[in-house]
Amino acid sequence: MILVLTVEKRKEAHGDSLDKQQKKKIEREEEKLKNNNRDLSLVKMKSMFAIGFAFTALLSMFNSM
Repeated sequence: MILVLTVEKRKEAHGDSLDKQQKKKIEREEEKLKNNNRDLSLVKMKSMFAIGFAFTALLSMFNSM
């Protein structure tokens, strides 16, 4: 979250006066953020499936008692 804000602040601060190196650096940072977001979303989805499976198993176990 903090990195997103810093990238946005850099864009706003420099406006159109960014040179190629700065633009490439910002694009690389944005790409890193997108990849990290994708990875975190995947981990979150997997953990939600695991919790759902465990909860379902627990409920079925208690139901059979």
